[in-house]
Amino acid sequence: MNEIRHLRAGDIDFENSALTFYVTKVKATKGESRPVPREIKISTEFKEWLQRFVKSNKMKPSDTFPIQTTQGIDKTIKKTLQRLEVENWKDFSSHNVRKTHGNWLKASGFDGAEICSRLGHDYNTMLKNYVSADIFDDEDRFLIRQILGDLVAKND
Repeated sequence: MNEIRHLRAGDIDFENSALTFYVTKVKATKGESRPVPREIKISTEFKEWLQRFVKSNKMKPSDTFPIQTTQGIDKTIKKTLQRLEVENWKDFSSHNVRKTHGNWLKASGFDGAEICSRLGHDYNTMLKNYVSADIFDDEDRFLIRQILGDLVAKND
């Protein structure tokens, strides 16, 4: 979450549908002493949403996005799911959303290196904490592709 809080409007490459994170986790165990920038592709739908947001909020290139704290996001998720009467609403969190994203990418054919890049983790962390066995059927994969939009096609 820290990375997205530091994303500036100017870090979005609207022409190439990509975000560049300049504030990233420093991996001291890998000998890093400063953040290593990371670029990820985004879907056309998300890019268009970001363009509308930046324009409607008259954001300057140096402006960051108004992102809640992780605790605030988790509280909002739980409160909304409880209001919607989702049975296991207490089991959901922003971390679960991140894990779901990783699993959907895997089910959509993204390779491990791309998933690691998107999540900002090394391969072992990804396997241990973010990606599990592919249990999706064809209907699930169809829905996943609809939700991820043309991000999947950009990976093909």
